[in-house]
Amino acid sequence: MDEERARRVRPRWPVLTRTTLQLMPTLLPDVSSDPATLPRIRSQRHLDLVERTSGATDWSSRALHACLDHLLVSTVTEASRVWVVDAWPDHDDALCIVYRPPHDEGRVVGLRRRRRDAVEPSDWRIGDMTTWGYDMDPDVDPVRFGWNVADFDVGEPLGYVTTVLRYDVADIGWWGNLDDELPRPPAGR
Repeated sequence: MDEERARRVRPRWPVLTRTTLQLMPTLLPDVSSDPATLPRIRSQRHLDLVERTSGATDWSSRALHACLDHLLVSTVTEASRVWVVDAWPDHDDALCIVYRPPHDEGRVVGLRRRRRDAVEPSDWRIGDMTTWGYDMDPDVDPVRFGWNVADFDVGEPLGYVTTVLRYDVADIGWWGNLDDELPRPPAGR
C-alpha cells in the first residue's frame, strides 16, 4: 500500500454508540481490580490434593501441601490462573507438580523442586530460590519453600522456561531440578 493511500484509510473501529458504551465494562473488564476479587481457577484434583496432604508430617509432603494451599489464596503472582493436574512428594527432599501455567493454559508442564535448591547458591538458574522469594532459614522451612514454589515458579508465566522444557512420553514438558530420568507419579496413582 502506498503512503498516500495509507493516510486516507480510516481505522475500522466500530462507531461508538450508546449501546457500545454501555457494554464497554462487560467487554473490557477493569484490569486494575483487586487481584483478591478476581475469580480463581481450581481443579477438583487440586482441592483433593490439598485435603490429602493437610496432615502431612514429612518435609516433602508438608512443602507440597504449603505449595498447593498457597496457590488457592496467593495474590502475589498469577497463582489464581494455575490449573493443577497432579502433584506428589518426591522422596524426602523434593516435590513435583504437574499444571497448566498462567497465560499458556493449553500446555501441561511439570516442575520438580528439591530442598537443596533453597540453600545451595550457584550460577544463575531458572527459579533460583537463593536470590529472591520468602526467607527460608538454613533448615529450609517446608511452608516457605512451598510458598516460593507456588508464587515464583508455578504462579509465574513460563516465558524463557519454554525453551528448556524436557518432554516425557505423556507430552508433559518438565523443568526445574531434573535427573536423567524425568519424574513419574508414584505407582498406584
